[in-house]
Amino acid sequence: MKKMKFLALALLAAMAGKATAQESVSVSDLEVPQGGTATLEVNYSLEGEGPYVGFMFIVDMPDGLSLVEDTENPGYPWYDDTVTAISRLSITTTTNNGFAATPKTATSTISGNSGVLMRMEIAADASLGVGSTHTITVKEISFNVRDESYNVTKRTVGDVTFTVTIGEPDDGRLKFDENAIKLPTYTAGDKADVTVTRTIKAGEWSTLVLPFNLTKANATAAFGSDVKFAKFANYTIDYGDDEENVTPLGITVNLTDYSIPARGNLAGGTPVLIKTSQDITEFQLDGITLTSSVKDVEGPDADYDLPGKFTGTLVKSVIPADGLFISDNKFWYSTGKTNVKAFRCWFEFGAVLDKETDFGARVILHFDDESTDIRDHCLETNTNDHYYDLQGRSVIKPSKGLYIRNGRKEIIR
Repeated sequence: MKKMKFLALALLAAMAGKATAQESVSVSDLEVPQGGTATLEVNYSLEGEGPYVGFMFIVDMPDGLSLVEDTENPGYPWYDDTVTAISRLSITTTTNNGFAATPKTATSTISGNSGVLMRMEIAADASLGVGSTHTITVKEISFNVRDESYNVTKRTVGDVTFTVTIGEPDDGRLKFDENAIKLPTYTAGDKADVTVTRTIKAGEWSTLVLPFNLTKANATAAFGSDVKFAKFANYTIDYGDDEENVTPLGITVNLTDYSIPARGNLAGGTPVLIKTSQDITEFQLDGITLTSSVKDVEGPDADYDLPGKFTGTLVKSVIPADGLFISDNKFWYSTGKTNVKAFRCWFEFGAVLDKETDFGARVILHFDDESTDIRDHCLETNTNDHYYDLQGRSVIKPSKGLYIRNGRKEIIR
């Protein structure tokens, strides 16, 4: 009996430090061009009792493949520090491609329950054969969980493997990809032949900002001869019958139709709205002049001179809290955790709308003499059955209170 009891205790002790199916890590297979680079994302899912306050893992690279080096920290791998999950954590990297995260403060945790944990760049040597495949292992994975007494337990996760396929080498064109987390290396003012990946749905207004000057001929070649552009002018607030101007019914975003001059250009880095008659996924242009930064378009409230602007990003990024962006022909309200692909824009109107009390306020686009109702703005980018608190954090097991679900407020009693 004592021997059986001892074995049972030993088994429990062995199990205590292992993760259950409640913690998992995944990486998708990817293609890396011969002699080029591609983005590597490590994804996570945490469904156990938290809070989760840290993690660690090592990326075991085979010969010919490597993680791109951090130019500011030679010998150590570069990572994207704008990823939402790690925004509250301190990251340490090692020369063997190790990553570790610890809390910045006593209340710091991994943000959210699922999504991208880390984003890096992987490089393929020019000696690797096109079409060859290589297995990479993410190993020594663990998550740190803190209990109510602030004791921290490490939960380990099994190794994860994925396959890298070597693609055709770059064709010498400068590539701008909406999924890229870094711009390619170039000098502003230079001319280049470019390939741009930017998805635009036909017949809907989308936002656009590009890292190069766009002539009228360029616009026709890339988007068609009937492409339409609009620039942000200002905005107005509709308070209806509220004489104290406390509760707005909505916002009208005033835009000006824009045509690229025959002898001029749309300056690189200028945020605009665009509508095409055909779906766009990729386009190529030759001999264009490169730029490197976004030029915010200021547009104060027309009645009260409150601040407002139209801005954007040239790399995959995060829209700041209270930013209003367009997706699927709707306005959406960012909670500060909304990922956005490159070459997209959003509006910032400060605290004009309160995303809790003014949830139903309409946002209308006004193009010179025509108004387009883009429908109500919402809190979340995803319409699914997940629950979110009013700070935009995913809640796995909601208790009593007020939550956001499928873009609507829902009270659990």
